[in-house]
Amino acid sequence: TKRIVGSPGTWSGMALRLSQCFFAAASSLAMCSAFGFSNYSAYFYMNLVLIVQLLWSLYLACQDIFSLRNNRDLHVPDFYCSCYH
Repeated sequence: TKRIVGSPGTWSGMALRLSQCFFAAASSLAMCSAFGFSNYSAYFYMNLVLIVQLLWSLYLACQDIFSLRNNRDLHVPDFYCSCYH
């Protein structure tokens, strides 16, 4: 199968996910350090979305690391079923 740069299970994909985690954490910390941050509900919800995005990117990065360490192909349809056998 043809590998696309940044697709799941590749080194570039893992680097992209980890950079997403880093920038989401940096944005969230910058927003929380602003004076009067908690006075505006829009910023609270934006920060909540950043935290969810951070967790999702971290989950995908862990999946990429697992795939790369165990030489598993994430593009195979039964990947999730084969992990638990």
